[in-house]
This record gives sequence, C-alpha cells and structure tokens, in this order.
Amino acid sequence: MQTERLLPQDLAEDESAKGLRKQRDFYKHLFETVVETLPDPVGVVDADGIVTGWNQGLGDLTGIPGEEAYGRQAYDVVGTEGQDEVLSEKVARLGEKIVEDDPRVGETAAGELWAVQAKGVPLTHPEDGSTVGAFQVNTVVTDIVKRNRELSDVKDRITDEVATATERLHTSLTETAENTEAIKQATTEQAHDID
Repeated sequence: MQTERLLPQDLAEDESAKGLRKQRDFYKHLFETVVETLPDPVGVVDADGIVTGWNQGLGDLTGIPGEEAYGRQAYDVVGTEGQDEVLSEKVARLGEKIVEDDPRVGETAAGELWAVQAKGVPLTHPEDGSTVGAFQVNTVVTDIVKRNRELSDVKDRITDEVATATERLHTSLTETAENTEAIKQATTEQAHDID
C-alpha cells in the first residue's frame, strides 16, 4: 500500500518535528474517518480489549453511544451470547485476522435482539509488528437470525404436533387391533356355540 501518496506534498516534504506531527495527525484523521464513516458497525480496541473506536453504526445497532463505550472493556460494553469476549478482543489477543462463520448475537439495553457476522484484523506496530489493537467490522444479520429462530420454533412446534398425532394414531390403532381381536374371539366362540 502506498499511503505516503495520500499525504499532501507540503506534509510529505516536511521532516521537521512539527511536520512529522502533522503527518501523524493526518494519518490519525484518515483512520478515524474510516472508522466513523464506514456504513457497517465498526469497533476498535487496544491490545487489552479497551474500546478506542466505536462508530455510529455500532451505536445504532447496540443502542450504546461511543461516548459510553470509550475506555471500557469491549465485552463489558456489549457482550454476545455464548462468548466470553468480543471478536476484536480475540483478534487483539491472538494477533491474527478472523472471519467468523457463525453470527454473534446480543441484546440492546431495551431487550432488542441484534446479530452480526463479524470479521476483525489486528492493528500492529509498524516497527516490531506487535499487536497494538484490533479493528472489527460487522455485517448486520439480525433479520436473518430472527427468521431462522422463528423457523426453528415453527419446526419444533410441527415436530411436537406430529409426535402427538402419531402417538394418538398409535393408541387408536392399538385399541382397534384389540377390539378386532375381541370381536374375532367373540365370533369364534359364537360359531362354536352354534355348532
């Protein structure tokens, strides 16, 4: 990647301390712009899993504004069902990119279900490559998860109804077989009585 090409020429040529601070601020602004303007929910954590970036999309999804999330452990802000850390915390801990197949599901403070397909990449130190944090982008799949849960509920209900109907049918057939055997016996006895 040729990020230096993004620098305005006057900043690229100024190697003074002031010029280097301007370059740093320029790239910092670019990074913050990416986080803030991506349409998907985005979160950023440092190497310890502390929230350092939280865009409007993530705030809208979870019902938690960035101001409430910054400086807190990511999982404490927004836990997910069946997990003990958010994906960005795991990425920061492992230092490797992760694209999850299974959705992460949680609830807003108001009890509204949300679900995302999460992917994250480590943020690394330019000199030694050590992980300094993680960047997580989420694709919202709430509607799909809700529909799948509804279909699962319908399937379970149908399975129960079929099992109940099958049991009733089995009971009825057993009674019919018993009645048929009783009739057969009665008929045989009456036939012997006539002879």
